[in-house]
Amino acid sequence: IIQMLKDQRIVTNDLQPKFVWLSCRARYAGLMAALESQPLELEPCSIQGDLGELVMKSWRWFPWREPIFDPFAIELKDLDLHKLVQIVNRTGLSGILSRFGRLSGILQIENPNHMAFKGELREIEMAFSNRGERGKQLVPRLVGELTVKNDRVLGKFTEVELDQGEFKGQITFNLDREFRSGALQLAIDRLGFHPSIQKLMVG
Repeated sequence: IIQMLKDQRIVTNDLQPKFVWLSCRARYAGLMAALESQPLELEPCSIQGDLGELVMKSWRWFPWREPIFDPFAIELKDLDLHKLVQIVNRTGLSGILSRFGRLSGILQIENPNHMAFKGELREIEMAFSNRGERGKQLVPRLVGELTVKNDRVLGKFTEVELDQGEFKGQITFNLDREFRSGALQLAIDRLGFHPSIQKLMVG
């Protein structure tokens, strides 16, 4: 799996995963002469470690054909987003987020260039600064969806919880895979930050 991700440039060649535990059951049913057309079925599989937990209920792998796998889904449980960003060699929004939070949800993989995620991100921390002074806004929960297709990352956030603040609206974005360029759109009905952040921003 890791080599396939490297070949598709989803992760870097220097990736050295440090997962604590891998549990998986493999099964093959068919004639040995039919290896080129019959899949190796892996179900269920789970990976647990300091990154969090990933659970794959069923994965059909065809080692000798293209594409090498059928579409499948992975459940993400409490993944450390900062470590995940480092693994896939992305800088992320490090200038905006002082804490990346933990990610949970369902990741649907059609192929290495087409993936979709729905879920939530918890315990994020946003950094603000004004005239040399800095402040942090805690975001306990953020709900949305994200799609990776070819070289673009499309997403929207429909629920945003702010500690001692309020957000009513929607955030959408269209970025490159490096998260370095693209478009961000805000549709805001109501917005209020933590009192300390509002004081920081208005001086």
